[in-house]
Amino acid sequence: KCVHRLSIFLYPEGAYGTVSEAIDDATDEKVAIKQMKLKETKGKRSYRPLHRVLPQRSCILMIFPVSLEDGLPNYLIREVSILRNMQHPNIVHLRDVVFQPSSVSLVFEYVPMDLRQVIDNAPWSTIDMFSIKAMFFQILQALAYCHRNNVIHRDVKPQNVLVTRKGIIKLADFG
Repeated sequence: KCVHRLSIFLYPEGAYGTVSEAIDDATDEKVAIKQMKLKETKGKRSYRPLHRVLPQRSCILMIFPVSLEDGLPNYLIREVSILRNMQHPNIVHLRDVVFQPSSVSLVFEYVPMDLRQVIDNAPWSTIDMFSIKAMFFQILQALAYCHRNNVIHRDVKPQNVLVTRKGIIKLADFG
């Protein structure tokens, strides 16, 4: 089956929507869900094909009702179309895209913290120079991969640099 039951835990709302931690009950893996509300508009509804913006291995329906006036938000189309082709160990993996009548949810691999949290929670005396260099090197590897693929991130900041429990850096938020 393509659609799995998820147990969801909410985090504070961000600029474009909410980010939730979830457990995929079929695989028992943690995932992160970025849910964005779509603006409701009056007027005619139409069906627009989305094959250009869906991940390659997605099993979601290929058409979705959208407003003729607005369509899908640019930041959403940009983020999905970029991430569906990005396969790099230092870039967050987009697992799936779920379209609902009033929202779109991006399902990502789960990464427990961002660089801002690492900076705020760890006294600098405990972060050695080797670890700092390793983090910067991974960020540069992710950016070099993006640039080789004609992608400019446009919003590199500590909140968009995720860190796994093993210290692996994942660049996120390509909207």
